[in-house]
Amino acid sequence: MRNIIIAGLNIIAGHLNDDERIKTIFSANEDELDFNKKDLYPMANIRINSNDFNSNDVTFEVTVIDQRDTNKRAITNKFYGNDNRWDNWSLTYDVLRSVINKIERLQNDDNISFVTSSSPVLIDNAFANGLDGYSVLITLNFPNTLC
Repeated sequence: MRNIIIAGLNIIAGHLNDDERIKTIFSANEDELDFNKKDLYPMANIRINSNDFNSNDVTFEVTVIDQRDTNKRAITNKFYGNDNRWDNWSLTYDVLRSVINKIERLQNDDNISFVTSSSPVLIDNAFANGLDGYSVLITLNFPNTLC
Protein backbone atom coordinates (compact mmCIF):
# COMPACT_ATOMS: atom_id res chain seq x y z
CA MET A 1 0.00 0.00 0.00
CA ARG A 2 1.04 3.58 -0.60
CA ASN A 3 2.16 5.77 2.26
CA ILE A 4 -0.81 7.74 3.62
CA ILE A 5 1.01 11.06 3.48
CA ILE A 6 1.91 10.59 -0.18
CA ALA A 7 -1.65 9.41 -0.94
CA GLY A 8 -3.11 12.58 0.64
CA LEU A 9 -0.56 14.80 -1.07
CA ASN A 10 -1.42 13.23 -4.43
CA ILE A 11 -5.15 13.77 -3.91
CA ILE A 12 -4.78 17.47 -3.07
CA ALA A 13 -2.07 18.13 -5.68
CA GLY A 14 -4.13 16.31 -8.31
CA HIS A 15 -7.12 18.60 -7.80
CA LEU A 16 -4.89 21.69 -7.83
CA ASN A 17 -3.14 20.44 -10.97
CA ASP A 18 -6.52 20.02 -12.69
CA ASP A 19 -7.29 23.71 -12.09
CA GLU A 20 -6.07 25.63 -15.14
CA ARG A 21 -5.65 28.81 -13.08
CA ILE A 22 -2.80 27.33 -11.02
CA LYS A 23 0.57 27.58 -12.77
CA THR A 24 2.85 26.00 -10.15
CA ILE A 25 2.47 23.60 -7.21
CA PHE A 26 5.14 23.51 -4.51
CA SER A 27 5.79 21.80 -1.24
CA ALA A 28 8.06 24.44 0.25
CA ASN A 29 8.68 26.31 3.46
CA GLU A 30 7.38 29.86 3.77
CA ASP A 31 10.81 31.39 3.21
CA GLU A 32 11.04 29.57 -0.14
CA LEU A 33 7.77 30.93 -1.57
CA ASP A 34 8.82 34.46 -2.45
CA PHE A 35 10.09 34.28 -6.00
CA ASN A 36 10.36 37.30 -8.27
CA LYS A 37 9.11 35.48 -11.36
CA LYS A 38 5.61 36.26 -12.54
CA ASP A 39 5.34 33.04 -14.53
CA LEU A 40 5.07 31.04 -11.28
CA TYR A 41 1.84 32.67 -10.15
CA PRO A 42 -0.83 31.92 -9.19
CA MET A 43 0.76 29.10 -7.26
CA ALA A 44 -0.24 26.55 -4.65
CA ASN A 45 1.82 25.20 -1.78
CA ILE A 46 1.06 22.01 0.17
CA ARG A 47 2.67 21.12 3.49
CA ILE A 48 2.00 18.69 6.32
CA ASN A 49 0.44 20.43 9.30
CA SER A 50 -0.20 17.52 11.67
CA ASN A 51 -0.70 13.76 11.99
CA ASP A 52 -2.89 11.85 14.43
CA PHE A 53 -1.79 8.24 14.78
CA ASN A 54 -4.85 7.34 16.89
CA SER A 55 -7.46 8.45 14.38
CA ASN A 56 -5.36 8.05 11.20
CA ASP A 57 -6.00 11.70 10.31
CA VAL A 58 -3.47 13.80 8.41
CA THR A 59 -3.89 17.56 8.14
CA PHE A 60 -2.41 19.41 5.20
CA GLU A 61 -1.86 23.16 4.95
CA VAL A 62 -2.84 24.30 1.46
CA THR A 63 -1.92 27.84 0.41
CA VAL A 64 -2.81 29.53 -2.86
CA ILE A 65 -1.15 32.86 -3.62
CA ASP A 66 -0.76 35.30 -6.48
CA GLN A 67 1.59 38.24 -6.96
CA ARG A 68 0.27 41.73 -6.34
CA ASP A 69 0.62 44.05 -9.30
CA THR A 70 0.61 47.77 -8.56
CA ASN A 71 -0.42 50.33 -11.15
CA LYS A 72 1.85 53.39 -11.14
CA ARG A 73 -0.73 55.82 -12.52
CA ALA A 74 -3.37 57.51 -10.37
CA ILE A 75 -6.58 55.55 -9.88
CA THR A 76 -9.84 57.40 -9.31
CA ASN A 77 -11.59 54.41 -7.72
CA LYS A 78 -10.57 54.72 -4.07
CA PHE A 79 -12.18 51.43 -3.09
CA TYR A 80 -10.25 49.16 -5.44
CA GLY A 81 -7.08 51.22 -5.26
CA ASN A 82 -4.15 50.89 -7.61
CA ASP A 83 -3.53 47.14 -7.44
CA ASN A 84 -5.08 43.74 -8.03
CA ARG A 85 -5.43 42.54 -4.42
CA TRP A 86 -9.19 41.92 -4.75
CA ASP A 87 -8.64 39.90 -7.92
CA ASN A 88 -5.98 37.84 -6.16
CA TRP A 89 -8.16 37.18 -3.12
CA SER A 90 -11.15 36.26 -5.29
CA LEU A 91 -9.15 33.86 -7.45
CA THR A 92 -7.30 32.15 -4.61
CA TYR A 93 -10.45 31.79 -2.52
CA ASP A 94 -12.28 30.28 -5.49
CA VAL A 95 -9.46 27.80 -6.19
CA LEU A 96 -9.40 26.61 -2.57
CA ARG A 97 -13.20 26.39 -2.39
CA SER A 98 -13.20 24.28 -5.55
CA VAL A 99 -10.52 21.92 -4.19
CA ILE A 100 -12.37 21.51 -0.90
CA ASN A 101 -15.66 20.82 -2.72
CA LYS A 102 -14.00 18.11 -4.81
CA ILE A 103 -12.28 16.52 -1.81
CA GLU A 104 -15.54 16.54 0.20
CA ARG A 105 -17.08 14.36 -2.53
CA LEU A 106 -13.97 12.21 -2.70
CA GLN A 107 -14.46 8.62 -3.80
CA ASN A 108 -11.42 6.43 -4.26
CA ASP A 109 -10.27 2.85 -4.12
CA ASP A 110 -8.36 3.46 -0.87
CA ASN A 111 -11.42 4.75 1.08
CA ILE A 112 -9.63 7.96 2.02
CA SER A 113 -12.20 10.42 3.30
CA PHE A 114 -12.52 14.14 3.94
CA VAL A 115 -12.79 15.05 7.63
CA THR A 116 -12.78 18.84 7.80
CA SER A 117 -11.31 22.08 6.53
CA SER A 118 -10.50 25.22 8.47
CA SER A 119 -11.72 28.71 7.76
CA PRO A 120 -9.49 30.38 5.17
CA VAL A 121 -6.72 32.62 6.47
CA LEU A 122 -6.13 35.78 4.42
CA ILE A 123 -2.64 36.49 3.09
CA ASP A 124 -2.22 40.22 2.44
CA ASN A 125 0.78 41.69 0.59
CA ALA A 126 3.07 39.13 2.22
CA PHE A 127 6.77 38.60 1.68
CA ALA A 128 9.12 40.91 -0.22
CA ASN A 129 7.25 40.77 -3.53
CA GLY A 130 3.75 41.28 -2.19
CA LEU A 131 1.76 38.06 -2.39
CA ASP A 132 -1.98 37.83 -1.77
CA GLY A 133 -4.09 34.76 -1.23
CA TYR A 134 -5.55 32.32 1.26
CA SER A 135 -4.44 29.33 3.27
CA VAL A 136 -6.58 26.50 4.67
CA LEU A 137 -6.07 23.30 6.62
CA ILE A 138 -7.59 20.18 5.07
CA THR A 139 -7.84 17.02 7.17
CA LEU A 140 -8.14 13.61 5.54
CA ASN A 141 -8.79 10.26 7.19
CA PHE A 142 -7.06 7.09 6.08
CA PRO A 143 -8.39 3.61 6.85
CA ASN A 144 -6.22 1.20 8.83
CA THR A 145 -5.62 -0.81 5.67
CA LEU A 146 -3.34 1.96 4.36
CA CYS A 147 -1.36 2.41 7.55
